[in-house]
Amino acid sequence: MGGADIVIELPTIFALSPARDFSTGAIKILNSLPVSHLCFGSECGNLSMLEETLNILNLIENSKVIKENLKKGNSYSASVLNSLPEPASTILKEPNNLLAIEYIQAIKRLGSKIIPLTVKRESPYNSNEIHKFSSSSALRNVIFNKQETNYSALPTFVKADIDKQSSKEGFNLLALSSIRTTPLSLFSQIHTANEGIENHIKKNFISNSNFDNAIQSCITKRYNKNKITRTICNNLLGISQNNKLSAMNMKPYIKVLAINKNNLELLKFLSTDKATLLTKKADYKNLDETQTEIINIDLKASSIMSTCTSANDEKDFSIGLLKI
Repeated sequence: MGGADIVIELPTIFALSPARDFSTGAIKILNSLPVSHLCFGSECGNLSMLEETLNILNLIENSKVIKENLKKGNSYSASVLNSLPEPASTILKEPNNLLAIEYIQAIKRLGSKIIPLTVKRESPYNSNEIHKFSSSSALRNVIFNKQETNYSALPTFVKADIDKQSSKEGFNLLALSSIRTTPLSLFSQIHTANEGIENHIKKNFISNSNFDNAIQSCITKRYNKNKITRTICNNLLGISQNNKLSAMNMKPYIKVLAINKNNLELLKFLSTDKATLLTKKADYKNLDETQTEIINIDLKASSIMSTCTSANDEKDFSIGLLKI
């Protein structure tokens, strides 16, 4: 488990959100637990520089410079980046620095007492080099291209899952069909479908029968690849803007995926009045209506993953809590 004692799942709706909502969802979960510190990776590895960049961001959030950049057809994130002075602009260009800043912002916004810490990331975010600390991009590239490599740094159960990731074609076909068959009136209500992106994606997916080509044709100065793929996944799962609001306001649930077999007593640490603990399928009965709405999205994502990888099992506690 890479040195971790407990692995907790981030709900799918937050995992498929921009950095601000991703980090807010994560901090809301941690804030419901007796957590004192949060450690995250960043390219700069300097907490003071991250906090200083955040202060500058807050100062220019609604400035005329940003509005002028938006008028030029840039996305909001690109407009912010173009409006920042150095070194803040360079810091914000790196994806883990951006997420780190959003973690700090979420801690402040939620009035949390969690103390942030950062560790310098040694490997580039999207490097395709395979080594002990390979990026997720590198591992996906190896898997989808069926390359032989050494997975010695990965746990046995992860290696077994990797062997099932034989192709992304199944997902591509599902996503392509979903975009083509979803009416614009419904697509416009999907989480992250804003700034007219639903019309843009729909148009390009109708004119392209190849998923990867359709994605590439969607990329513009205004819509980057991350925003496009997030919106496509949200549409496939039917995640609406109302679902996102529900998730932000719900009592968190703590879905434990794995635990160190030598530290099982830590499960008591997760039992609080501020969250609903899930360690087995029977615990689902303890969820309220809003929590059930959001966890059903997790279950749907798991089902689609199983379908696309030709797996016979859906991993939502059907194999029990992993004790490693």
